[in-house]
Amino acid sequence: MAKPILRAGDTWRTLRVRRAGAAHHGPPGLPLDARACSPRSPRTVRHMKGVEAINHYSSSHLGRLALLTMPLLLAVAAPVHAQHQVTTNEEYPITGVYNYTPTVPCGCSGPSDAVNLRGVLHMMVQAQPGLTGVVTMHGNLHGVVGTSPTTGCTYHAVGFAKLAANTPGPTAFTGTYEIIPPPSCEHTTVQVSGEVFINADGTQNSALSAFVIGNGNPL
Repeated sequence: MAKPILRAGDTWRTLRVRRAGAAHHGPPGLPLDARACSPRSPRTVRHMKGVEAINHYSSSHLGRLALLTMPLLLAVAAPVHAQHQVTTNEEYPITGVYNYTPTVPCGCSGPSDAVNLRGVLHMMVQAQPGLTGVVTMHGNLHGVVGTSPTTGCTYHAVGFAKLAANTPGPTAFTGTYEIIPPPSCEHTTVQVSGEVFINADGTQNSALSAFVIGNGNPL
C-alpha cells in the first residue's frame, strides 16, 4: 500500500484516517465517486460473472422454450383439409296412395279423390367417408304419375327436395313435392319419405335403401 503524503497540520490520527480511506476507496488523488466506481474491486468482477451467467441461462432457457413450443404453433397453424367428398347417384322405384282434397271442389275430382302414384326417385348423395361425415341428399322425382280409378283424373308429382345429416348408415329422408292435378284444379303437395343407407366409404347402398309416396299403401 502506498504511504500517505504528509500535509501541513497532519497528526497521527489524521494520517490513519486518510490511510484507511485510501485502502477502501482507491488510490489517493481520485474523486470519491471515481474511487467507488473503480473496476479493481474483486466484488465487481464476481458481479459481472454473475450477470453473464444469468444472461446465458436466460438465452438457453428461451431457446429450449422455443424448441418446445414451435411444434405446437406449427400444429395450430397447419391448414385443416376437409375430407374427400363422395358423390353417388341412384334411382329408386316409388309408389303410394295420394288423397287429393282441394279446399275448393274441382270439376274433375269433386271434393276429394284418391290415386295410386308411381314413378322414380332420383337420389344424389354427397357424403364424406367416416363415422361423422356430412351427408347431403338430393331427391328429384321423375315420371311420377297416377290416374284415379274412380274419377279418371290424372295427377303428376314433381319437384326437388334436399336434406342434410351427419350419420352414416341408414339415413332418414323426407321431402315435400308438388301435385299437379287436372287443369282448373288446385295444386297441393305430397310427402315422400324413406331412408338412404350410406356405406362407410360414403357411397349409397341401394339394396338397403327404399322410399314411398304418402303412406306407401296401394289402393
